[in-house]
Amino acid sequence: MALGTGLAATSALLIFSYADLLYSPGFYGDKTCMVRMGVRTYPDSHSYFPLSTVCSGVEIVPPWVNPAIVVLLALAAAALVALPFAYVVSRASTRTA
Repeated sequence: MALGTGLAATSALLIFSYADLLYSPGFYGDKTCMVRMGVRTYPDSHSYFPLSTVCSGVEIVPPWVNPAIVVLLALAAAALVALPFAYVVSRASTRTA
């Protein structure tokens, strides 16, 4: 269960990092819009939470990125909360056996 928690949290971090590197304006914001849309302009807006970059009124971050991050973080949090309970149940079952 601890491994599942770590994998879910790591996956969420990797997806966020990957999407941030691809769709974040960075130092050359006009090139981000040029590469993704073919329009050489600076992004209209950018935010990290939720991850969003808007170029010429069009969101360039794929729609699956933010839900995937939220689901993986929720899964990691649920597994982290369940981990102590699983340990207690495991210890209780070994004592009775």
